[in-house]
Amino acid sequence: MSGISNERFYPASPDEVFDALKAAAILLRFKIKGSDEYSRSVTLSTPAQGFSWGATMGTQVLPAEGGAMVRVGGEQRVRTNFTARSAEYKNTIRLLDKVSAVLQED
Repeated sequence: MSGISNERFYPASPDEVFDALKAAAILLRFKIKGSDEYSRSVTLSTPAQGFSWGATMGTQVLPAEGGAMVRVGGEQRVRTNFTARSAEYKNTIRLLDKVSAVLQED
């Protein structure tokens, strides 16, 4: 996918981070379009808002030394809307921040 991408490291096991990722998506009211426990990947759809028609985001939790890395990649639904890129980039940051918050709740 092109367009929107980001990644963040978390000092927790990949399984814990995967569970936190799914919980974060639900808390943010993103639609979970698909999930694969084996590859620890989740496909999300963000809602339309303001200047954005939303986006489809692919996420994956990867093992890393001392924890796990979450990679997020996405593509806007309507590519001609250049202002949407900023909104969807903010959604990736919101998602990664919410994963951190969920992990810290435990």
